[in-house]
Amino acid sequence: MRTTRIPSLLKLAAILSGAFLFVSLTAAQEALQFNVPYHCPDGTDNIITKCQSNARGEICFWRQEKNGQLIVERYNVRGQMDGWLKICKVQAPPPAKFPATPQWQPGQPMIPSYLSEFPTVEKVKREIQGSSPDDTLARQVAVFTYLPQIVIRSQPPNRSVREGLTPDEQKVTGAYQLAAYEMSQAYAKSHTPEEAKAFERKHGQYEMDSDFYKLWFNGLFSQAFRDGYGHAQSANAAHAKAHFDAEQRTYDNAKAQLQAAVSSTANPSAIQPAANRNSPAASPPEEPSASVFPKSSATAWISSPASARNFLPLPASA
Repeated sequence: MRTTRIPSLLKLAAILSGAFLFVSLTAAQEALQFNVPYHCPDGTDNIITKCQSNARGEICFWRQEKNGQLIVERYNVRGQMDGWLKICKVQAPPPAKFPATPQWQPGQPMIPSYLSEFPTVEKVKREIQGSSPDDTLARQVAVFTYLPQIVIRSQPPNRSVREGLTPDEQKVTGAYQLAAYEMSQAYAKSHTPEEAKAFERKHGQYEMDSDFYKLWFNGLFSQAFRDGYGHAQSANAAHAKAHFDAEQRTYDNAKAQLQAAVSSTANPSAIQPAANRNSPAASPPEEPSASVFPKSSATAWISSPASARNFLPLPASA
C-alpha cells in the first residue's frame, strides 16, 4: 500500500513558501539613492552615503541632519532601514546656485576653494600601492570610497544640506564614486563570486583601518589642507555637542516638571493652603481619576530621552 509522507510534504511546502517570501521581500526593497536628503516627518533629513557587504549582510551608512545641520552619523543592516525609508522621502534638490567648471584639472580654482586640494583619480592610482595587484586594487577602492566623505565633512556647520552639493563638489565626488564602482565591477567580472566577496570585505577593512587612513590622508593632502580639515571637524563636533546638550536640557526640564506633578498628585496636602491643611472643617481631597493622569503616561515620560545612537566610526585623526 502506498503511503503519503505528509510531514515531508509539509516541510517542502514551508521551505518553498519561505524562499518565495524572501525573494518577494528582497524584490520589494526600495532602491536607495545616495548623497541626497530623505526628508522625514519630524523635520530631519537622512542622507545615505554608502552601503557595503560584510558577514552581517549589507550595511548602509547615513547622516542625520536637521535644517542643514549635522545631528549624528549612523549605520545599520539594510533590511532594518525599511521603516524610515517608508516615511522619509527624497526631496528634489533646488537648482544649483554655483557656476560649473568645464572640467576638473589639478590646481584649478573650484567652488568651494578647498576642492583644489583634492587628488585626481590618476594621482590616487599612482600613489596608493599595495603588496600585490589585488591588494593595491582594494586599497585604491577604499580610498575612492572614503574621499567623498572628506568632501562632505570639510563643509562648515552652517552649510545647509538643502543647498545640495556645488557642481564642483558633484564633479569631484562623482569621479571618486565612479572609479570605485568601475574597479569593483571589473574585479567581480574577472573573479569568482567568492573572490569578489572577499575583495569587498578587504577594501571595507581598509576603509576602517586607522593606520591606513593616516598613511593615505597624509600622503594625498598638504599640511595646510589637513590643518583646515581638523578645524572643520572641531567646529562640526562642537555644533553637534551643542545640539545634543540642548536636547538633553529640554528632556531634563520636562522630566523635572512631570516628576513634580506626580509628587503633587500623590501627596495632595503638599499643595493645600496652610490655613486649610489643619482645619477640621476641610473636606478631604478627591483622588485623581486614572483618566486624568494615567500611570502609564507618567512612566513613559520618565523613561530614557532617546534610544541609543549608532555612530559611524571614524579613523583616528591624522
